Amino acid sequence: MDVIRPRRPHHKSRTGCLQCKTRKVKCDEKKPSCQKCENYGSTCSYLHTHPMKSLHSQCSTMMRRNSKSKSPLAETLSAKLESSPGPVVSPTTSPGPSSYSFSILDMELLHYYTMYGVSDFADFVSGQELFQTTVVELAFQFPFLMHEILAFAALQLSHARPLKAAYYHEASTTHLTTALQLFQPAISDLTIENCQACFAFTVILFTFAWTSQDSNLPNHLFFGPDGAENESTFPHSQWVRLYRGYQMVISSTWQELHRGPFKVLFEPWSNFHEDYIPPLDPTDDIHLSSLSSAWSSTSPCDLPLEQRRGLDRALDMLKRVFGLLRAPNAPSPVSVVMSWFSSIPDEVEAMMARKVKEALLLVAYYCVCIHRTSNLSLMSGKGKNLLKTTLDVLGPGWETWTAWPIEVVLGREWRGGKTMSVDFISGAS
Repeated sequence: MDVIRPRRPHHKSRTGCLQCKTRKVKCDEKKPSCQKCENYGSTCSYLHTHPMKSLHSQCSTMMRRNSKSKSPLAETLSAKLESSPGPVVSPTTSPGPSSYSFSILDMELLHYYTMYGVSDFADFVSGQELFQTTVVELAFQFPFLMHEILAFAALQLSHARPLKAAYYHEASTTHLTTALQLFQPAISDLTIENCQACFAFTVILFTFAWTSQDSNLPNHLFFGPDGAENESTFPHSQWVRLYRGYQMVISSTWQELHRGPFKVLFEPWSNFHEDYIPPLDPTDDIHLSSLSSAWSSTSPCDLPLEQRRGLDRALDMLKRVFGLLRAPNAPSPVSVVMSWFSSIPDEVEAMMARKVKEALLLVAYYCVCIHRTSNLSLMSGKGKNLLKTTLDVLGPGWETWTAWPIEVVLGREWRGGKTMSVDFISGAS
């Protein structure tokens, strides 16, 4: 007589990816992309539920692989970005444009970029024309640039059309992941032929990171959170270093970039020596000049002399930004504000990352510059968000220096209202 054995219980998982559910196969739930989807060559839905984790992994792996390259940007970024686990497709030599097909959605994204998207970050006519025409023409030759343009446009549309935000965000993540994969071999072998496309890529990549900051969350542009960053958020604390890294591309290919169409980005700076500080507004000058008292030899500050000198240099460069924002015939406001990222000494940038309080005071005053360009969509709300985060990290005891940026950026009424910060604001004069 046959003994009927009881069936082994099957505990069905309800957290598998959508693609495996459709195929009715078991999903190994590996993130950011399950093995079945990798085998099928399809886009796993985990890339959509964990998009920033995937993107961080792609970007970090790209930089690690580039660490053996002689490219200045690769060397800079590979040393800066943290590594993340997870497999990444290793791209071979990028196929030609004819190997790619683009959808109706991609045409919509390209149209939005050329008609509206460029004006969000290029705030002067010749710069807009450059990114609307020349950069798009380069993108037809270099697919990594085309995918990045489409990723950026999709990100912008996810903000402009909130009812379809998830739809555009998915497209943005997919295109940017592809762009980073294809960019890897190009930046590893920077040449006269590809340097313009690589430079355009790094400019738009930084703009992408800046745009993707969530104003409802703490801003970690200069420094990371106390704990590990949530896997669903992009590591924004690395993007100041990214901007500084793209300046390395300029230095290594300066002659070629300066002779070509990108010269319109550099020409406005030709009349301003790198150490020249234009006249400041008297009120700005008073507050900025008093800031150095936080780390001067007569202060309780115990920082080494070399670090104090670095802070003095960063403060001078911040005064330069304040002066250029009101100087006639100066470069565009966005260019001026962003220039501080590349002008601060390496030691000061490292101090900001370590949350040294005296260095964070510089960030608080920098928020005033960001706020004064908030009429531009790229900058809107960024100054307020960064200042609130900086105040939280600073804590009490710095009211002598924080009162002015609070008043300019957040307004006097902010002190007595409900804030994301602690009660030390009430002691500000």
